[in-house]
This record gives sequence, C-alpha cells and structure tokens, in this order.
Amino acid sequence: MKNHFYGIGLVAVALILGACGSLIDDQSRRGGGIEIPNGIEANIAVRLTDSSGMALGKTKVFLVAGESWASRIEAHESVVVDSAETDSLGVVLLQVTESKMFLLARYKDQGIHMALQPRDSAGTDPANPLPVALHRLATLKIKSEENQKLVVFGTPWRFSGVSSNGEYVLDSVPQGDYMPVGIELMGLQMGQTTETVRFDTLTDAASVTFSDPENLMLTNFENRRLLGIWDPMHVGGYWWATATVDDVASWDHFGMHALSDLLDSSEGNIFAGVHVQFLDSGKTVANFGLDFSTQPVNTNLSKASHVSFKARGTGNWVLYVQTQDSLGSQSLRWTHPLVLSSAWQQYDIPLDEFICESDSTQVWGDDLRLGTNLFWQIETNGEIQVDDIILKGLEFQDWVDP
Repeated sequence: MKNHFYGIGLVAVALILGACGSLIDDQSRRGGGIEIPNGIEANIAVRLTDSSGMALGKTKVFLVAGESWASRIEAHESVVVDSAETDSLGVVLLQVTESKMFLLARYKDQGIHMALQPRDSAGTDPANPLPVALHRLATLKIKSEENQKLVVFGTPWRFSGVSSNGEYVLDSVPQGDYMPVGIELMGLQMGQTTETVRFDTLTDAASVTFSDPENLMLTNFENRRLLGIWDPMHVGGYWWATATVDDVASWDHFGMHALSDLLDSSEGNIFAGVHVQFLDSGKTVANFGLDFSTQPVNTNLSKASHVSFKARGTGNWVLYVQTQDSLGSQSLRWTHPLVLSSAWQQYDIPLDEFICESDSTQVWGDDLRLGTNLFWQIETNGEIQVDDIILKGLEFQDWVDP
C-alpha cells in the first residue's frame, strides 16, 4: 500500500525520513500544567551530532507541530512547520512557535525525534546550543484489533497498512517512544505510547487499544507503563504513590520496593493500585495517582464533563483533581468521596460535583481549569486498584491544543 503524508511531497518525505520499507512529597505542589498559549516565538539553538559526538554539518532538520498537530491532521494540512540546515559546526537556530514542537532529523543510519519547548533554558544562547545526539534507527511495531488509518503523534508518519494478523509496522524510525493515533470520522483516537524495537530483535508487536474520539483515555495500563497513555505528548507525566506518618514519608507502608510494584494483573487484565498498611501511629495519609505533567504544557480540563474509571478496594478513599490557573499562581484541590467494594465497579463522576477543598466559594464550571494531577487519598489502612481512567467529553484536540 502506498504511503501518504499529510501535505508533504515525496521529496520532503525522503528528506525527512530517508526510510525504507513500509515506513510511514507534598501532593499540594505536585505536577506542572501551566498553560503556554500558541503564538509565542522563541529561538532555540541546537547542535546536532551523531551518536559518537561528531558534529553533523550541513544536515537538514525539520520542526513538526506539537500543539497544533491534531488540528493540522484533521484539516489534512502539513504537520511539518519549518525546516533548516545546520552550519559547519552542526549548529542550527530554530524558531519554536508552540508550547511544544518536535525536532526531526536523519543522517545515514541514525536519527532523532525529540520535543522542543520554548521554556527550556538550554539552547537560548547560540553560543551555548542545546546538544542533540542522534540515535540508531529502529522499528515501531504495534498490533490492533481495529483495522484503521494510523498516524504517529508529533511526526508526519503514517502506517502504510496492516498485515493479516493485525500488525502495523514502521521501519527505520529514530529509536524512542511514540504514540499511534487512529483517524476516524468522529475524530482522532489516542493509543498507548509504544517503544521502538531493534531491527535484529524478534519480538511480538505491542498490543494497542485506542480511545473513543469523544472521551480521552488517560490510561488503561495495557502497555505496562506507569506513564500517561499520551506520553510523550506531555513531558513528565507519571504514576506515583506516597504514604506519610506525621509528615515523614516511607514506602514501607505500601510494602513496595519499586514503582513497577504498582502494576498488577488478573485474567489477562492489567491495572494499578496500592495496599496501605500503616506500621506506625500518628497523623497518617497515603496518596496514589497520576501527574499530568511536570513541565508547563496545556492540560485544559475545562471541556471535560466526567472523570470515569473502574475501581475496587477497601477503606474510605477520596478522589482529588488538582488544578491551577494559566499563570500557575493559584493551585486548587477538588475532592469527591468514594465508596469502594471488593468487586470492580464503574465510576462516572461529574466534575461539577467536585467540591473545592482549597476555596469553598469556587465552582468548577466558573473558570479555566488546568489540571496538574489526579489522585486517590486515604488516611487509614486500605486498598485500591484502578483501571480504564477516562476524561469524558475531552477530545484529543482539547488536550494538546485547547
């Protein structure tokens, strides 16, 4: 099947890709999420090298849209915003006009795909450019039960087709993590972030489930990653757990040794959770949840109507959504109590039913709500497991380009 790139000619495709084959603590202060609007302009100097550190002079680089990527895809517009060439020292000055854009480059059997943010201090001085080293090329291989048109977020790449066993493959892409996105008439569908594999590695394709276009899935854990399903769309989003007695934190109260211990499975389903058992008496509190991002990006929850998830467990848990204003000067914590049972239950909680713990005069729908994190809290012993966490009414475009 022929490859198609939105608004990009075959010459540009060859330049961009050069690919062969079928390429197409304190929880009150957790998280980032400060909005940076479109229309900004910032120059970032980059010094491009190969993996050995040799400067790559006269090498073509491309800037791919980040915030406007989704709207460009739906409008069948080019997602490649600009291109430039490094000088003899491998340095190039790039104009970043969105809160996140992506750098794409290829040299021989190496390449790079990475996020650029104008807030980064590195690279603001051309005399001290941001060092960017290319990585070896690899293969992105996924499997989906749905036969659909798939593109890759932050790139101009499109999967060329699907095999008889439901596998999609992109060859010769820079090593890294990528998020496949399905194109449907109703809108874009987010898939789980998937890691590339080496050419010489025999491995099964990663199974990917795609979200409803009108309801944004934060995670379903099926890719066994403790990152948001949308990472690397946002930087730094991750799952975490803390437990304190008299403000002294210790994971001993969870009985865990590593973050991966948050994951569990049963009958083929993967979920995450914690078992809390306080070993000491005093002022006790335990938290378990997801940071949307640790860096300033758009995380606008204003269009979301409900928080939806499956859960089971014991104890008196409270669900928190934490937000802040566009300047990051005001942080608010919104709460909703939960009644859990030992069997899995579906919860669909309207966001306008959350009570603002920080300021009782606040009403959810009265202002812009930029989310920084979502977490569950308990002050006694208990257990909770969660799965299939969705923000209803929030579309892909709302998340990356509100």
